[in-house]
Amino acid sequence: MTADVEFRIRGYESIGTRLANGHAHITTQPMRRPDLWFEGEPGPFVLWMLSRTAVLNRSIRIGGRRPWLALTAMKWYETA
Repeated sequence: MTADVEFRIRGYESIGTRLANGHAHITTQPMRRPDLWFEGEPGPFVLWMLSRTAVLNRSIRIGGRRPWLALTAMKWYETA
């Protein structure tokens, strides 16, 4: 899987992640056209990472060139 993902947390710098060949490269530079971006307040992001409730109640907006990737995005960030 290869994808550019950007997290736009209001009040903070954007965090970009390039996922390629099983590796992740993280940057604080804005990405030109990410495949997927998430935007919202800091609190809903924490809730989302713990239980995914923030996406269901529309606290976090999702977009990008390939927004359907959001359906599998959480699997990319799981730890062993």
